[in-house]
Amino acid sequence: MRGRKSNFVACVHCRQMKLACDAPSKFPAGCSRCTKAGKFCSVDPTFKRTKKRQRLQQVEQELRQVKVAMHTLKEQPNDSASNSSHTPNVQLSELDGVPLAEINPTLDGVVVPTLRSIGSVQLSASLIKELLMEYYQFYHPICPILPPVSSFIAHSNESPLLFWTVMLTAMRAKPDFKHLFPPLIEEVSNIAYDCIRPRNGTFHSVQALLLLTYWNLPFEKLPMDASLSFSNLATQICVRMGLHRPAYSAEFDRVSAVHDPVNVPSRIAWIFCFVSNVSVHGQLGIPPTVRLDRGLLDALATKPAWLPDTLYCQLHIAHHLLKIITTLGNHESSPTGLLPKADYVVPMFEAELRVAETHLSPYWTRVDYISFCTCKMILYSIAISAADSDGEGIDSIGSDKRAQWIVQGCMCAIAMIQAASTIEEPLIKLPTRIYKTLAASVSFLILLKCSKHYYLVDDSAISSAMRQGWELCRKFENVTSDFINRTNYLIERLSIYSETLRPEDKTGELFTGKARMGFNVARSTSVLVHQVVLKRNQQENETMGDDGGTGQAADYNMDMAGLDFFLDFDWDESLLSLPGLSSST
Repeated sequence: MRGRKSNFVACVHCRQMKLACDAPSKFPAGCSRCTKAGKFCSVDPTFKRTKKRQRLQQVEQELRQVKVAMHTLKEQPNDSASNSSHTPNVQLSELDGVPLAEINPTLDGVVVPTLRSIGSVQLSASLIKELLMEYYQFYHPICPILPPVSSFIAHSNESPLLFWTVMLTAMRAKPDFKHLFPPLIEEVSNIAYDCIRPRNGTFHSVQALLLLTYWNLPFEKLPMDASLSFSNLATQICVRMGLHRPAYSAEFDRVSAVHDPVNVPSRIAWIFCFVSNVSVHGQLGIPPTVRLDRGLLDALATKPAWLPDTLYCQLHIAHHLLKIITTLGNHESSPTGLLPKADYVVPMFEAELRVAETHLSPYWTRVDYISFCTCKMILYSIAISAADSDGEGIDSIGSDKRAQWIVQGCMCAIAMIQAASTIEEPLIKLPTRIYKTLAASVSFLILLKCSKHYYLVDDSAISSAMRQGWELCRKFENVTSDFINRTNYLIERLSIYSETLRPEDKTGELFTGKARMGFNVARSTSVLVHQVVLKRNQQENETMGDDGGTGQAADYNMDMAGLDFFLDFDWDESLLSLPGLSSST
């Protein structure tokens, strides 16, 4: 009789097919059968098999429903689209991109130079058109900061940085341009960093820098991430040009000022600058450097006709995130910045976010929804950190509230993973912050699974979400050995480690970081790796001592001040000490 773990549950697909399942040995990857069939491997202890006849009846019923829906659609009047103010953006809400039929006619009339070159990179006119079509179909709807495609070439003639930033962004998901990607990254980086010179701080530079904060240049470790520098630089240029005071911009920059209080390109650029600043700083656990002004408040309150739906949603989300960060995570009298007695304030933000969800849901895309869930998870991360920071402990009421916030944070993490799984386009085309959000979501679940609060959420639900999140994170990989690849490898090892812990081993708090607001998730994950590696190192030393050996264990000399998302240390040695096959590297 073969032995089996008492808590082993086969995946849904294998249980349905009555086949052996190797999901536990493959975790966080899916089982062999699901991987081969191209199915998502999920574990549900409550799942019950359905007979073939029942499944056939379900398929027939779904087919009838589709036919009825198609028949109803044909009978609708042609002008029905005018009944909704946001109907033109229905395709964007599905993130399917703009139809090619709407782009090709405008591209046919675009005059493109026969050749554009920078450094060792050369692009012909046909390649430039192909990349422009790619950018305006998939990237521009997410960040509509540029003019129409028909006027982009003329617009970018004044800024090589803007032109090559668009070309670089459009290459992200195109394997045929892989050989051009590394040298173009180097060239764009050099020009972007040169924007710190006052004479290079132009409106076109702002547009390029903001695009680079959405789709980051590849980097190895978080301290090398340029998005924070680009965001701050774009903010400084905008303020220097007076974009935050559109009716009085001439008082800031008389030369480049446009004497029009409703200068749409400038207004859009400033709104994107505000959104990017709050988002980048918020994910790093650093107070943003922007504040609300009259122009932003007008856009929040009135939703002007020139404001795209996705930007309207992003502005509202950034507004709520800014209030959460400044109120709960940046208190002037607290050494950690955490607001004392935050449990009285958190319900107010929860109510505001519920109202915002009702208000924004008709307009937002899936990417906007993920950003909204990120805002909620930062709220609960700060609230949990504030509750844990009380050195004298918390009473039963405070403990109940903390448990509620942990569950809510877990639900936000799972919601983001599920929302990302429904996006049909390649995930590599999404803004880099979406990857960081998914990585933080999986990290939150790992921390919960390893903490003393593990019992608050069903273990199989957490494991399924971790598996799904890890598989989604892998779809963002584009450059070898960069931050994304290294982070995914770390998530894989920590996921395996979390499955090896016994209940009596789970004694720690959810977060060990206190002063980094929403970044406490990543910071605590870094510290968890540090603890696991040191524990394994100590066990090896004890084993060698017992055996009377003279060998010395590997030195994992990691300065805590140098730890960041995810750590500055020897990845090959330290991560190999975590449970798992070394061949996975």
